[in-house]
Amino acid sequence: MKALSVILTLLLSISVAAADTGNPSNLRFAGVWFYRTQDEQAVAKQFPVGYQYGGRRESVEDSVAVQEKHSDLTRLLYEKMQKEKQPGGNRLLDRLADDDAMLISSRGDALVMACALNYEHVEVQRLPLGKKTISKTLAEIGFDLVLCNFRDRRIVAILPLRAQIADAEDAVPTEARKRELLSRLYETKVVDMFMEAARRTYDAENAPKTLGIGELTFFDAAMESVPESLRESIHTYYSSYICAAFYDSIGVPVLPYSGGHELLYYSMREQVDDAAQLSARAAEDDVSAPAVTSDGTRSFVLKKPDYTLDVVIPGFQTQILAKKKHQRHLGFVSACRITMKEGEKTLYTSKYIDSVQAMYTHDAKLGIPWIYYQAATYKMLKGAAQKLSKQKETKSAIFTCSTK
Repeated sequence: MKALSVILTLLLSISVAAADTGNPSNLRFAGVWFYRTQDEQAVAKQFPVGYQYGGRRESVEDSVAVQEKHSDLTRLLYEKMQKEKQPGGNRLLDRLADDDAMLISSRGDALVMACALNYEHVEVQRLPLGKKTISKTLAEIGFDLVLCNFRDRRIVAILPLRAQIADAEDAVPTEARKRELLSRLYETKVVDMFMEAARRTYDAENAPKTLGIGELTFFDAAMESVPESLRESIHTYYSSYICAAFYDSIGVPVLPYSGGHELLYYSMREQVDDAAQLSARAAEDDVSAPAVTSDGTRSFVLKKPDYTLDVVIPGFQTQILAKKKHQRHLGFVSACRITMKEGEKTLYTSKYIDSVQAMYTHDAKLGIPWIYYQAATYKMLKGAAQKLSKQKETKSAIFTCSTK
């Protein structure tokens, strides 16, 4: 399990810089939101427990106008940050503005921070213990601290976070027990980990150019290894791992896979007082972007990245490396192809593969060992980032996107 510890650690740090003179307290907290959709049914399907902890955008009577409805988790995080912030401090939460403070992107930095829920997952392993068999249950929530600077409509940082809890019992855990474990995570570790991330300091210096995720393609064989609960959100799930690995490995903040107009960023944009001007600027940059999303919400498009990563995931494998009298030595393998582009021009493409290992008894029932596949994935992506930073075709481009 040592290889998994890196996933549970805050993978991104931001260094100290002076406060902006145009907006002395130039950060707002947009709340807790879901990636990619605010549709009630879709959220309830992807987050059977977490849907109650995220925000909502609700229609106002019969009009096309919408209003935000924040969750108790949003209020708790906001109150904790306001209580802890210190005037003149360099941490993110120290820059948190009061409710009546103006945030105008044309006057300088206009920072908006959100807690973005990525996925929730429960994995059960049936393991022999002496003459009986026990259930080992791993519950995990993936979420990010997302920080945007609407001065130039770019993502400043994504701090990927993973909250996890393990439980053991004789019987197979009920659905109620699984929900209980997830609820405990939302109300304890998610709060604690987000607060720890919000204590990081902020660097106002942006890299000259940006790197983003272009196309994410999953082969059918790969989707068969993805737990049912994660299939709806697998693109944002995998995107979060790419963002984490590239910053952790080479200091490059990667714009996540978004399709160009995620409602998460629309919700964040609404915190800026001159949001109408931002909308106009976005439309000028990308005339092909839809003015309104499929659910009737006016879209917001982030600034397009200078370089993109197209990622193909063919599948995951469990390999038997060795057999002993009482145990099997297993390897859990992840693979992908990454193509780095500048516009339509391909700069470099290559295959990557990596694995993590574990020992299990012969009669252990692991089901889909997703917890290991994701550890192998993260290890693989860090190696890919390192290679791209040294490859002659891409190292100069990577350098212009790095904040280190």
